[in-house]
Amino acid sequence: MNSSVAIPDAGRLADGRSRAVTPGTTVPFAFHVARQNMRQLVLLNWIAITGQLAAIGASVVLLGVNLPLLPMLGMIALQVVVNLLFVGRLARSGAHPNFMLALGFDVVALTVQLYLSGGTDNPFCFLYLLHVVLAAILLTPARAALIAAGSVLFFCALSFRHVPLVLSAWDARDAEMIMTFGRWSSFGLVAILLTILTARINRNLRLRDEHLSELGQKRVEDLAIMRMGLFASGAAHELGTPLSSLAVLIADWRRSQHLADDEELAAEMDLALHELDRCKTIVSNILHSSGYARSEELKVLDAGSLLSDVIDKWEESRPGRVVERDFDAADGAFIAFQPALQQALSSILDNADEAGSDIIRLVASRSAGELRIAVVDSGPGFPEDLLETAGNLYESSKGPGHGIGLFLANHVARQLGGYLQIENRAEGGASVAIVLPIMREARAS
Repeated sequence: MNSSVAIPDAGRLADGRSRAVTPGTTVPFAFHVARQNMRQLVLLNWIAITGQLAAIGASVVLLGVNLPLLPMLGMIALQVVVNLLFVGRLARSGAHPNFMLALGFDVVALTVQLYLSGGTDNPFCFLYLLHVVLAAILLTPARAALIAAGSVLFFCALSFRHVPLVLSAWDARDAEMIMTFGRWSSFGLVAILLTILTARINRNLRLRDEHLSELGQKRVEDLAIMRMGLFASGAAHELGTPLSSLAVLIADWRRSQHLADDEELAAEMDLALHELDRCKTIVSNILHSSGYARSEELKVLDAGSLLSDVIDKWEESRPGRVVERDFDAADGAFIAFQPALQQALSSILDNADEAGSDIIRLVASRSAGELRIAVVDSGPGFPEDLLETAGNLYESSKGPGHGIGLFLANHVARQLGGYLQIENRAEGGASVAIVLPIMREARAS
């Protein structure tokens, strides 16, 4: 069995699927959680409306209780209208839930219904506790205190002023048994609803907290990226002058007659000039990347062409090393692109080469709207104790100060809406893959 780990990020959903993020269109996760919690309150209101209708019907038909049906049914009709308004508000993506208004109205509606049906003698006065607990979970302490204080005041007022609840069709003993059964039912209903609703709300809040934690970790990594970018751009700027000086010196040596007559030395000077040109190109790319605007719209490129270009350049810089290509699945798959993606893939190839692998393969595969770009090697693989932390800053089997390549690859993958996947293969070696969402696919001709 393969040992593997997928590096998570804020662009991942709870079930592990990736989420492509379009700049400027992301809905804040905390807002999404608030709307989910509001849906729980709306569901509670529908349950309350259904329960009221059932209780009124049972009281009148089965128990023969004389209730003021017109005002009670009118209050239920108003609750239906208000709940539909909340449903419509949820349907508007920009409308923020108003928990204070929803819970306040529920408390008032409950008070009216209790006033018309016995006040605190009504067993369902326990329902006040449901609203107090939900307010404590969903509202700020000050607003939760207002809901609690209102509930207490209404409860006290109902003890003195209410329409009496008279079970005229039953004797005193049977009436007391009915009231006792009603209290049991009310307490059980409150316990069940509190358990279900608080469990769902706490799950939503837990997802929000996990998301905030991931955002905090991402901010720390972004700061590390920024520090490395500043250091790299500073170093690149300082290296420009000595590299140019070395190029001038070697050019002068080539013009020297007694040095030019030595064919072996002349060939080495040509190689040195070539490598200096490469260094200057790398320095120029670093300086260019340091000014790359994060808000710039992402490009979309054909993955097959991109991978061919990356391998061609990597093989050119390492004469004698050949990467086996197996990425036909990438042809026609268009993915989001930043220049840093090329560097990330090159860094992964460098790691495979430095691991002493005889064979390096680049394999692409498609699954569920994602493109998996994997660099597979035949080296020793990752130590088990580092497998879980690979991709974090400075976590590497090479020792302190290393591990930047995988960290950058992880960061780039997340910026493009994907993630990094690292595993040790059962047959030996390791596989490091960047998994990216497919933005669009080429139409078949």
